[in-house]
Amino acid sequence: MYKLHVMKDTKNASLLWVIVLIFGAAFCRIINHPVNFTPLGAMMLFGGVQTKNYRLSISVPFVALFLSDLYLDNFRYHADQWTWFYKGALWVYLAFSIVFLIGRIFQPKLGWRLAITTISGSLIFFVITNLAVWYGSTLYAQNTLGLLQCFVAALPFLQNSLFGDLIYSFAIFGVYEYITIKSRSTKLA
Repeated sequence: MYKLHVMKDTKNASLLWVIVLIFGAAFCRIINHPVNFTPLGAMMLFGGVQTKNYRLSISVPFVALFLSDLYLDNFRYHADQWTWFYKGALWVYLAFSIVFLIGRIFQPKLGWRLAITTISGSLIFFVITNLAVWYGSTLYAQNTLGLLQCFVAALPFLQNSLFGDLIYSFAIFGVYEYITIKSRSTKLA
């Protein structure tokens, strides 16, 4: 009976840490940072990996993303008029859904697999969101040259996204692994 209670407490504590790390990552998004140097890709990847309950694993990072979007859109960028979703949000959420699925499918841990899945997620996000910027745009011609111009113009954002995703992925996964190891050693003592 005691062992079952300890296992349940450990699972609850683990879930609580996952939620804290995801919402902490979303909070880091609303503090000042270089453009596109955010923890969102890392947050989605981590959410896909760590929570075994599918409904919870998908809802926690997307609720955190949505709440940070609401704050930024309505209090920082467009304080004059309330908005639930910004233009292009559908494409951003679609891209992050794929990053989430990459985490869910490949289950990366600290190391090279985490680096590869993080870079893959960043590149997928870059392609999807910039296709959305280009499609129907008046800034870029609706042809191959216009698409290339759109992608070239977005390269500085890709660089920041890659660095941000990599740094935050290793930080979030590393903190979680440290907490997990520490809690196991405390339970054994």
